[in-house]
Amino acid sequence: MELFVREAYAPTFRVVNLDGTSWTANSNHRENILENTKVFIGAETAIKRAAPGRHIRFNRTIRARDVITLEASLLDSDRPDWELSWCGIYTFDTNGLILSDHSYLSQRDWPGIAELLD
Repeated sequence: MELFVREAYAPTFRVVNLDGTSWTANSNHRENILENTKVFIGAETAIKRAAPGRHIRFNRTIRARDVITLEASLLDSDRPDWELSWCGIYTFDTNGLILSDHSYLSQRDWPGIAELLD
């Protein structure tokens, strides 16, 4: 997970997770915003631990200059009948690294996130 974060994201990244209910763009608690590499790696590690068989299916991508919008499904090989749809909007720097990651997801259903917030 550390390699993923360090190789895919710019050093000055910003991740914002929105789910439309408790994590909104106007949230004051900032639990839905990641800007620290160590915290991001820790979150990704916890999520992978909660769902080691997770993988992503890309359903649709839309590119506009340095922005890609992605519709995807989170799948888990340990739960073949389970699927969680989500959408991400990614802005890339001139080196192809992610500067901004705004993901729209159901945080209550995403494996590992609830445990991080306890």
